[in-house]
Amino acid sequence: LASSTFSVVGMRLPVPAAFEELTIVACLFLMELGLQSLASKLQAAARVGDLTTAEAMMEKLLASSSKPSVISYGVLISAHARAGNVAAAGRWLDALEESGLGSPNAICMNMVISACAKQGDIEKAEAWLEKMPRLGVEKDIMSYNAVIDACARIGDVKRAEGWLKKMREEGTSPNVVSYSSVLHACAKASDATRAEAWLKTMTDGDASSDVTAPNAICYNAVIHACSKTDRIDRAAFWIEEMIKQGIQPTVNSYSTIIDKLAKTGDVEGAEKWLTRMADAGVEADVVSYNMILSNYVKSGDAERATVLFDQMLARKVAPNTVCFNLMINIHARGGDTASIWKRLREMRRIREERGHAGGGEAAAGDARAGPPAGRLRLQRDADRVRAAQGLG
Repeated sequence: LASSTFSVVGMRLPVPAAFEELTIVACLFLMELGLQSLASKLQAAARVGDLTTAEAMMEKLLASSSKPSVISYGVLISAHARAGNVAAAGRWLDALEESGLGSPNAICMNMVISACAKQGDIEKAEAWLEKMPRLGVEKDIMSYNAVIDACARIGDVKRAEGWLKKMREEGTSPNVVSYSSVLHACAKASDATRAEAWLKTMTDGDASSDVTAPNAICYNAVIHACSKTDRIDRAAFWIEEMIKQGIQPTVNSYSTIIDKLAKTGDVEGAEKWLTRMADAGVEADVVSYNMILSNYVKSGDAERATVLFDQMLARKVAPNTVCFNLMINIHARGGDTASIWKRLREMRRIREERGHAGGGEAAAGDARAGPPAGRLRLQRDADRVRAAQGLG
């Protein structure tokens, strides 16, 4: 445009060649700044998850004389992968390949594979992993781990084991994440025997792998597998083994056993494990207590439920809405309206203290309206609970 303009002007006025060239360079510089601005806007939009704006900036870059860079493609692909838009991420990966600009990096590819894994789409995850060499991207440990994770999410043990074997064959040594995913696949499939065998492989090593120190996540997967198959003795064994190895058991280590015992009706056993957890210095969470309270609701044992609830408060474990609902249900079954009111007041007080959205507003409304209004609200809540239980 600058050159054409100077051609017309040059017919009437003498224009130095140097000035003409300088003007053309300035125009090109301004155009480049505009393209950089588009790329910057694309990256900024992608970082905050504004995919509509990011896509619009990419389309403008594609329509310009200077095409988008590999970085622009990578940013957009990664943004779609983070949002779980696997199809869109794949579409832009294909577009990058067709552009001939270059290859995506391993991080970008791993994000796409991980997105496929989270959606349980093993076939796509495997396809992208196999496609990496063709795109000029070297597979790394995160690439394999993402595919093994996809297998673990649906409990496909053989497939997870197959990829662990293949990564070894292709020269990549498994790490603790690789093994933990295989262990989770075993737990998902309720295969305690294989879970224990893989944990032993980690601690002892074998002909094709060195020793890999398991972490709490690995032990918990095995404990979960044993609990699911009613092998509480083996679950207990692995908790003791964790302690021997200097690994602190977590809430999940114990709650898996508590949940299994509570669901099978062994409430005394569940409470013993709850006490055992406290004695080990592991602070129970409200979920652990709710597992046992659920059983008391079924049996209608309000007395033991109240003792457990009071024990929970004494141990500074804050009850949640589920916990209060369980207590209200058990009081309603016994027609204990006074206890229902007590739990509702406690629930509103705790919600107000936490500034809980919704609940806090209701409690604050009661306070502003004064005691009579608050009492009427509690009465309505209690009546509603009783009605739901067929008691009123």
